[in-house]
Amino acid sequence: MQLFRHNYSSLQAYARQQSVIAGLGQRAIAGEALQSLMESAAESVAERLGVEYSKVLELLPDGKAFLLRAGVGWRTGLVGRATVEAQANSQAGYTLLSKTPVIVEDFGREKCFHIPTLLAEHAGGSVAKLVEK
Repeated sequence: MQLFRHNYSSLQAYARQQSVIAGLGQRAIAGEALQSLMESAAESVAERLGVEYSKVLELLPDGKAFLLRAGVGWRTGLVGRATVEAQANSQAGYTLLSKTPVIVEDFGREKCFHIPTLLAEHAGGSVAKLVEK
C-alpha cells in the first residue's frame, strides 16, 4: 500500500508540473508577451520547488554570458541587467553544454561549479552568507 501512495503522489506532482507547462503554452499561443511568460515560469518554478530563488537566463549573442531575464527572490534592479558566466565551470554554462537539468543543493559543498558572482553579490558580497543559508 505504501508503494501505491508514493506512486500516486509522484503522479500528482507530475500532473501539477504538466498543468503549469500547459498553462504557459496556452498563454504563449494566445500571444502573451514573452517577458510576462518568463516571469510566470520563474514564479511557478520557485513555488513548485519551494525555493527562495528562481531565474530565467538568456544566452547573450557572444555566448560568454547569460542575462537574467526574469526571476524570483532577486533584489530590485537585477532582472534585465545582471549577467551570469556561461563557462563550463558554472552551473548555468554546464547545463547549457550538457543539455540536461543540473541541480546544486549546496554551493558550500559543491566541487564542480563555483558560486556565481550574481549569487555572491546578492548575498551582500559575502559568499559565507550565501553558503550558510
